[in-house]
Amino acid sequence: MIYIKVFCCEDCGLNCSFEATDENGSQIVKKIIHHMHEDHGMKAIPADFMIRIKHSIKNQDTIDTVKPALEKILVVK
Repeated sequence: MIYIKVFCCEDCGLNCSFEATDENGSQIVKKIIHHMHEDHGMKAIPADFMIRIKHSIKNQDTIDTVKPALEKILVVK
């Protein structure tokens, strides 16, 4: 099974619709930190908030992501 890493800013308690994804997880933290600096003005991210961020990163089964699109394509008319 293939997973992608997914982060939603709302999962950290912020009123923000930002979402980050990464296919292998190697870049997701960098994307999140960049977002926090640029959009939330956090020049330094407190350690306790960084822990909250890391706990908010989820694995998403790519089958769940692709399935709705496949269902639209495979509908027999």
